Amino acid sequence: MTNHYIVDSDAHYLESLPELAEYIPDNNPFKQRFKRSPGKMFPSSGYPDHYMYGRIQRDEVGYLKGQMVPEDIPTAMEIVGADAIVVITQKMLAFARLGGDDERPELISNAYADYMLDRVVDPKEGIYALLVLPYQDPERAVELIDRCGNEKGFAGACMICGGPEPPFGNRKYDGIYEACQDAKLPLV
Repeated sequence: MTNHYIVDSDAHYLESLPELAEYIPDNNPFKQRFKRSPGKMFPSSGYPDHYMYGRIQRDEVGYLKGQMVPEDIPTAMEIVGADAIVVITQKMLAFARLGGDDERPELISNAYADYMLDRVVDPKEGIYALLVLPYQDPERAVELIDRCGNEKGFAGACMICGGPEPPFGNRKYDGIYEACQDAKLPLV
């Protein structure tokens, strides 16, 4: 076939919030809320169909309408001809719409990291993930980097945003940048 090593570096993983809820502490009220009505946990982006914009449709690739399971990843890799894949959360794209004193970014970032390590990432098979950082609370983001940043299954870290306030150049985020450097964790 080819001598090139192909990496899909932006593979969106359509995780299930009820599955992520299993990785949330039992004493947190969001655990039951994520299990009961996960569709109402994030503000809407205003798009009527989140699967319709910005996507190139190809006949040989099916597009999921719903959740994924870890077993879907090798098939997806084979379809697109990837030797390795870096999955990124689909649900946490809504982080940019969460602000103020909202604990959901921290809660879900930690649950997602644990879920990825427990169920999804497999470096021997070329399956990696990005560590999604709750930049809204830089101290909690640093704690997550310290806890998971050296795990082989994380190829990097990312801060999903759509106009953070203050902007990322603000020194408020310096601790995040320093923790990523210390962990030798690329930041996307």
